[in-house]
Amino acid sequence: MTADAPGADPFAGIMAQPGVSDAVAEAREVVDRLAGHRALRRHAPAVTAESALRGARASAALAGVDVTLSELREGPPGTGVVQGALRVTGETGALLNAWRQAPMQALARLHSLAAADLVPAQERGRPASPIAAARMQALAAALGAQTAAPAVAVAALVHGEV
Repeated sequence: MTADAPGADPFAGIMAQPGVSDAVAEAREVVDRLAGHRALRRHAPAVTAESALRGARASAALAGVDVTLSELREGPPGTGVVQGALRVTGETGALLNAWRQAPMQALARLHSLAAADLVPAQERGRPASPIAAARMQALAAALGAQTAAPAVAVAALVHGEV
């Protein structure tokens, strides 16, 4: 994920992969179309809540925990992974300013929220291994560099890395 030379775009290699630019453009087009949808704008709070719920469910699924939307709507599920995903989803918007100024601190906070029921307090917000620490340092360097990659692509890459 690091750039080959100082000043090089750290995301250029990924964006140059076959199909990546097309997939990013398609995702951006869908997001723009949804943002302009009148019914969605009229019901923005409900749509936002539903999106957050679905995002938390998807995050839990990526961690290997399958929970239905119905179960999430009925009340808090008992699994720590799902609870963590819900906490992260609820806090993400509030971390926007922190993300812009100190992305690694924002990621540490998100990890603390996600892992609250899963790991001891002293391990929360910290990389799990020296390899993970090195990857986070590389991610921090990439995020601090200039890039021509669209924000949606950078967000997807960060999400994939963490």
